[in-house]
Order: sequence, then structure tokens, then C-alpha cells
Amino acid sequence: GERIFSVNSVLRVTSLSLAQRLRALQFSSDRTPPRETPAGSAGGTVKEQAATAQKTVEVMEEFVRCSDFAVELSTLRWSLLRGPVCFAFLASLKVLLTMSLYWFLVASRICDVSAALPADPISIVVISVSLMWPLLATLILGALCNREVELQCRRLQSYVDSVLDKLCAEENDDVLYVALRLKVTSAVQGRRLCWIGGWPLSFVEPTILVLLVGVVGTGCCFNV
Repeated sequence: GERIFSVNSVLRVTSLSLAQRLRALQFSSDRTPPRETPAGSAGGTVKEQAATAQKTVEVMEEFVRCSDFAVELSTLRWSLLRGPVCFAFLASLKVLLTMSLYWFLVASRICDVSAALPADPISIVVISVSLMWPLLATLILGALCNREVELQCRRLQSYVDSVLDKLCAEENDDVLYVALRLKVTSAVQGRRLCWIGGWPLSFVEPTILVLLVGVVGTGCCFNV
């Protein structure tokens, strides 16, 4: 009981941290460079175009600093909590897959599995389901955070593309144009929430859990 409560508490703390991160990302999204490009055109002189590109780099750098400040604390929290969250997710996945297989064997009557589980199957289902809500909340919030990062990346890419469309690359300005591309990468690099192995969080994980819960719940209804 105490261990389940501890895991539940860790998941709730993580979900609160990710909710704060999501609000911070939304705050930084409001500071995303506007769609309007700095003054400048393809017909301007090389000096004017270089000034426009340099101004764009400065805008991007300001956005990166703002975003880093907004998510710095939640990034540190996630680095500490993703291990327990990963354990809870894998443990729940294992239990749900085991119970799905158990109910399938019971329904199909392929073999006698009445003594295969160390405890009452209903109690196992109840314990696993008790962790589902905080775990699902954590996974969904993590996926929403990563989606917000992707939206920011698209806005930045659109902003840079609009600037580059108005400028013509001439002589030594290639360094500035490359810098614009690199700023987009650095603006989102390290902001995606990933598992320990580097796999980013998405809506795949909560979807799998919901489907397995539905399968296990159906098995309980037809076999109890």
C-alpha cells in the first residue's frame, strides 16, 4: 500500500511539473518572433540585407534565452523524475499485457491458467488501474509539451524562411544565412522531453495504455 502511494505521489508531482512546463512553453510561444520580417528587401543593398539578417539573428537569440529561462526548472525536474515515471510506465505495461494474455487464455480455454497468477486477477487489475490516471496525466502532459515545442519550431522555421525569401544570398552573407538555420535548431534542441534512451514522449504511450485498459476491462466483465 505504501509503495503504491509513493509511486502515485511521484506521478502526481511529475504531472504538476509538466503542467508548469506546458504553461512556460505557452508563455515563450507568445514571445515567438512575429510573422512580419524586419525591414529589408531583396532589392536592397548587400549592407542592408546583412543588417536585416543580423537583426533576425538577434531576435532569434533573444527568443532562445527567453525559452531557456522559462523551461530551465522543469527540465531539471524531468531529468530527476523520468526514471521513476519510466519504471511506472513499463511496470503498468507489463501488468496490462499479462492480464490481457490471461483473459485471452481464459476466454479461449486453450489451457488452464487458473493457478498461473500469484494473486487474484481482479486485485491485480485494481492495483494497476489505480495508477492509470496519474500516469496517463503525466504522459499526456509530456506529449503536449513536446507538441508545443514542435509548433514553436514550425513558427521559427516559417519566420526564418520569410526572411530568407526577402534576402538574396550574395558574397560573404552565407554565414548569416547559415546562422539563421542554426538558431532554429538550437531554439528547440534539448527542449523535447525524452525517455532515458532518448526516445521523445508522444501520444503513442498513453494511447497504448488506454487500449490495454479497455482490453483488460472487457476481459474482466466477461470472465468474472
